Amino acid sequence: MEGILIEEDDSRSDSEAPRTPKTLCCGACTEDSEEELGCVAGPLLLSVLIVVCGTASTITSKLQYEVRSRGFEHCHYDDRITRRCPFTKPYFQTLVMKVAMSTCLLIAWVARRCRRKPTGELAEALLANEAPRQTPDRSAILAVAAPAFTDLLQTALAQAGLLFVSSSTYQMTRGSVVVFTCILSVRWLKQKLRPHHYVAVAVVCAAVALVGVAGRFGEKGHTSLGSYVLGLGLIVVGQAVGALQFCLEEHLMVE
Repeated sequence: MEGILIEEDDSRSDSEAPRTPKTLCCGACTEDSEEELGCVAGPLLLSVLIVVCGTASTITSKLQYEVRSRGFEHCHYDDRITRRCPFTKPYFQTLVMKVAMSTCLLIAWVARRCRRKPTGELAEALLANEAPRQTPDRSAILAVAAPAFTDLLQTALAQAGLLFVSSSTYQMTRGSVVVFTCILSVRWLKQKLRPHHYVAVAVVCAAVALVGVAGRFGEKGHTSLGSYVLGLGLIVVGQAVGALQFCLEEHLMVE
């Protein structure tokens, strides 16, 4: 008698397939959409952190520029030549900021290592369906390097401009990035703005102009008019570069 081959019917539906246990997030945190870091900061918490950390970064940078110490070179300070000069090193400040940002890689690595991994049948099912990781090619690395370079350039320009203006004027002038981002979004990314967007851009332009004029009259210290205008110009150019960075990043994520 010939043997009969009986195929097993896999009655397990897709809905019954093993799934990764959901991470319970509460408060201002939300679940990571890529299921790599568990809970991440939500939009509200991110907005608060951007304002608080950005303000703290500006104030500490300005305080650093006003610190005086004895060095090897002479400088002109208080209408006299002295060796106790302010620490006016915007490029060093930029380096410190980028090194601090790089620590996020360590935080992400620790978060992944500390996250609970599935075991047993669930782990075997996930490993069987896991796609092999691909090594990024040169074109992908260059594409990511473009917004990284613009971020470095805009930070250096803005830090240089902070030398000549107050921290409040610097922080408010950085709002001009909204104007440049809208211009590039319409001209390059072909996005359409609604009437309330144009109203918001007009308000930002008026606010930046008022801050620039009022900041000059309220400015204290030894900054001349030419230095003040130079500082504002460096900050505005830096925000234009920052707008280019935002559009590059959006283009990469969409395309």
